[in-house]
Amino acid sequence: MPLIPITVIALACIVLICAVVIVLLSRPRVTRGARLQLQLQQFALENNVELSITEQLKKAVFGIDPRRELLMAVQDCPDSGVTKNIVDLTAIKTCRKQKKWIHIPAHAGNSRPETHLEKIILLFEFTTHCPPAELIFYAYRHNSIFQMHELEQKADYWELLINQRLYKQNANILN
Repeated sequence: MPLIPITVIALACIVLICAVVIVLLSRPRVTRGARLQLQLQQFALENNVELSITEQLKKAVFGIDPRRELLMAVQDCPDSGVTKNIVDLTAIKTCRKQKKWIHIPAHAGNSRPETHLEKIILLFEFTTHCPPAELIFYAYRHNSIFQMHELEQKADYWELLINQRLYKQNANILN
């Protein structure tokens, strides 16, 4: 007889644990990308900007308003938290993709020095006295090496897109 109450209690505990797990797993989770996308949309609304082309990366979301010639970015930085930036495309002198490398010195023994790709960025240099700004597409600490090629292609696409806008601006100035 004493086994029946113990069995019922054990069975009730198992059912309760399963119910808690099901409830926790069924709750909608907001991913970092969705959170950044939402912050970019709110940031655009606050500044009366209409983003027509957007891109979502692992730690950043950005987009362009072609009418007002603005690039808006929201980045999740480990040091400073979420940063929001507006870049005036008319103030950009150059935009170029850049690869930054890490040089690892040789250790004792037979090892040789190594070089690894640290990050792929778009580097913006301005016509004003503002310091250059960068938009990170690939960072070895946050992205898989298997994502490198795809993210480099995205950086190439955005470099081309922004440089076409710069070329059009310069052609309009000359005319």
